[in-house]
Amino acid sequence: MNRNYAENNRMLLQVLGWDRRNNRGVEEVVATYAIFRAVLEGSIMASLSEIAKALDIKEAIKIHVYASTLLSDVQNAIMTIVEKSTYSNAKLSELLMMFKSLDYNLEELGNGVDELFINQDYTTTECVNELMIRLINPTSGDFYDGTSGFGGTLLAAYHYAKAHGKTLSLYGQELESMTQKMSVLRFYVLGINKVYLEGGDVIDHPAFTEAATQLKKFDYIAMHVPWGSLSGTPTLIENDPFGRFIYGTPGRQNQELLFLSHALASLKPNGKAALILPNGALFKSGMEERIRQKLIESDLIEAVIGIPEQVLTTRPLQFSLVLFNKNKSAERRHNILFINAESTVEVNRRQRLISDVGLNQIVKAVEQYQTIEDFSKVVSLNELNGSNLLVSEYLVKKGIEVEGYGYVTFNLEQAIALSKGMMLSDVATAYRGISLTSRHVPTEDGEYAVINLSNVKNGEVQLEELECYNFSTNTRVTGYLAQAGDLIVSCRGSQLKVAIVPKHDRPILVSHNFIGLRLNKRVEATYLKAYLESPLGQYFIHLKRTGTNVLTLHSRELLEIPLILPAVNQQEEIIQAHIKKKEELEEELARLKQQLRQNELDLFDNMGFGNLMNFS
Repeated sequence: MNRNYAENNRMLLQVLGWDRRNNRGVEEVVATYAIFRAVLEGSIMASLSEIAKALDIKEAIKIHVYASTLLSDVQNAIMTIVEKSTYSNAKLSELLMMFKSLDYNLEELGNGVDELFINQDYTTTECVNELMIRLINPTSGDFYDGTSGFGGTLLAAYHYAKAHGKTLSLYGQELESMTQKMSVLRFYVLGINKVYLEGGDVIDHPAFTEAATQLKKFDYIAMHVPWGSLSGTPTLIENDPFGRFIYGTPGRQNQELLFLSHALASLKPNGKAALILPNGALFKSGMEERIRQKLIESDLIEAVIGIPEQVLTTRPLQFSLVLFNKNKSAERRHNILFINAESTVEVNRRQRLISDVGLNQIVKAVEQYQTIEDFSKVVSLNELNGSNLLVSEYLVKKGIEVEGYGYVTFNLEQAIALSKGMMLSDVATAYRGISLTSRHVPTEDGEYAVINLSNVKNGEVQLEELECYNFSTNTRVTGYLAQAGDLIVSCRGSQLKVAIVPKHDRPILVSHNFIGLRLNKRVEATYLKAYLESPLGQYFIHLKRTGTNVLTLHSRELLEIPLILPAVNQQEEIIQAHIKKKEELEEELARLKQQLRQNELDLFDNMGFGNLMNFS
């Protein structure tokens, strides 16, 4: 029987009144998958119908699960979910009976539960999981993920080893209790036995140890490392009995370095690890820099791969995959391979992914460990820029994704040559925007209007939408005042907004989300706007953005953008010719659309029912 598992899961969730915003009901469906498997394999000596007809279904499940031959962690996971459930007896009964009607066999149960996790976006992007696994090549031994979540990375490692006719022992630890329990049930329903899943805080309470002061060592490690500040109050950082912080002791605000240190301490002397790290960990100064320097000196880093933007998350955050190898081959020692994977992206149903061809390209580049123009570069340790490990420091991106144009590549050398050394600073001065805080409340009689990001639409400032504010006398607002003809450029996030400040009859300030540009007589505002909005202008701006959590463009970097700038009179001629041609084409397009509509109306007339319809 062909199964539409995604549709079946949606149907099961709808029985419980599923709400996508909080995924309410998913835990109960996962637990039902596990109960059904236990019934099918005889671990529970009752049918779903018997359980569904009980007067108290929760109590019936508890009795049957406790009397079953299920492993204790599976029993515990089912009971935790059932006891936590707020659904009525009737709802749970309906869920069980609907599940029974699907008549799954054991293999189909596994396919169904896997589809449920994928469909709910519970896993690290599948292509990134595949990339990590292929790069460390885990075919036998012990595999570990210290941030295992719902087990997606562990499962990818299992399938990889199985495809090579091998088996792995899988180990995972997850902080969130319910997440860990759902992963236990996921692997149980899939029938995967050699997996050890524990809960708790990896930093304060590592689950896999071999002695009071010794961590268990693993052949392979893959982790999507959390970033930001560590929650709670960790106690083992300063006096760690496991000796994990030999490269330096990170503060609790450097969660990514705490997990990196834990991973490397958990790796066998000939082990490999693939870690997803936020880009800030690769270039920030302070403790991050000192730890990076120690890692570089220890020659543990084999490759750094820049993950394309929005492949891991829809937010404009920057991540890299860092490949560690405690037993680098002779030809790779004292070198690091940098890969810019931006060109490997494909868009599938609005989701940015690394394509299959791209995955093969990256894996092949790591295997060959060679410099490939515009894609990879082998850099010796003594050629590094200090301890900076950003891919962009050693490989300049040759292209970017531009809305309406797709992926566009550029000849950077020729573009710079055409600029003849001219930069934005030659035609403009920059001023920053004012920061609005919670104490700044808009008011109708405010003295100053402020341009926020939402006030710029289709490249124009919507004056009628501006909110007004009053500022205390000690706030120096004059530095933020915009003049008609100024250009404003968005400076936070990946979306670019450029607009010309129109004429106005009240004082206008620019918000901190913009950089203001006051232009001199060498440039025409509409020309500069068109230049910055062009794919080439967006490319230059892209190269200047930095940041870990949110990409930021600083005024100093913006002013360094090269300009290809003809004389002012030519700028005006170019723009006027463009506007005239655009208007002509838009008129022609409107005429063609009208003809297309008339052609459809003629069709209806010829079909004999055109006079039966009135179109407003």
